[in-house]
Amino acid sequence: MAKFKLFRFKKGKISADSVVADDEVLDNKLHFKSGQTIVFNEICLVGLVTGSTKYLRFTLPLPREIDSMDDVEITSCYAELRGDKGYVNSESGFHEYVGRSGYTVAPVLTSDSTINGNHKMKYIVFEILKTTAYTNITNNTPATFWGNITLKIK
Repeated sequence: MAKFKLFRFKKGKISADSVVADDEVLDNKLHFKSGQTIVFNEICLVGLVTGSTKYLRFTLPLPREIDSMDDVEITSCYAELRGDKGYVNSESGFHEYVGRSGYTVAPVLTSDSTINGNHKMKYIVFEILKTTAYTNITNNTPATFWGNITLKIK
């Protein structure tokens, strides 16, 4: 894969000696680094209900690349969830799902995320798993997520 270089020019006359290649500057603009936190506020995502109505799965586009979904931890997921019959679980309003009893929020490894060790991703797939089946929603139908989500790069 070709590497692109970002060039910064020093003040004064421009010559071959005054051009400085800076891979690190470009890399920081294209990739998230370990320890960074990414906050998405008031986003609307469309996903699906699967796993006998125990999983709500959504795809979240990212503004920069990550190396793998293994590198992502979801630290907050505050949302209102809707499905084909209205509010999921007949719960209107927003709820925090990270740390909520009976729920797990986590990135999901997909076939695209395991193509090879060098595969860079500009999205994550995440699930809001419920230990019992969701109610007021039909399996294998669309679901919507409206809310905030916070990611931390490990």
